[in-house]
Amino acid sequence: AAGIATGAFWALGAVAAVGVGLSERDAAIFMGIFTATGAVAQWPIGRISDRIDRRIVLIGILVAAAIVGVLLAVLPRTEWLWFVLAAFLGAAMAPTYSVAAAHAYDHAEPGTMVETAEGLFVASASGSIIGPLVASTLMDHYGAPTLFLFNAAVHIALAIYIFIRVRM
Repeated sequence: AAGIATGAFWALGAVAAVGVGLSERDAAIFMGIFTATGAVAQWPIGRISDRIDRRIVLIGILVAAAIVGVLLAVLPRTEWLWFVLAAFLGAAMAPTYSVAAAHAYDHAEPGTMVETAEGLFVASASGSIIGPLVASTLMDHYGAPTLFLFNAAVHIALAIYIFIRVRM
């Protein structure tokens, strides 16, 4: 699911930004802010997930990413607002794979790290192929903001799944 959402965003984020009225320059700034805050957020979110249940951290960042996605779809398209939302989206969305992978590694059998990493990579890469295909089809039918709603839906679905697993 993280691959589906991030693959769709990386492939189509700038397209969606231009599609809702941002200039190409502002779309590039939007993506740059997303990337920078996503990179910076890896460290503090990773540290938090070292101290508390990674699944709880994952639920938190997934819900945050979903909220920001909905805001991007429904709020007015002003550059400054989109840049602020890009920062929050990057900080919430970019670390999802890392936190999920760390949780998987925590529970991997000794001596199976390579196989675990391989499985996670294949699953994420497969999602990164599927996500842009589905999201672009939705964008063609319902408009550019649909990318952000698609990502919100994927994030919420994963958060619900993780919540159920925590309760089990």
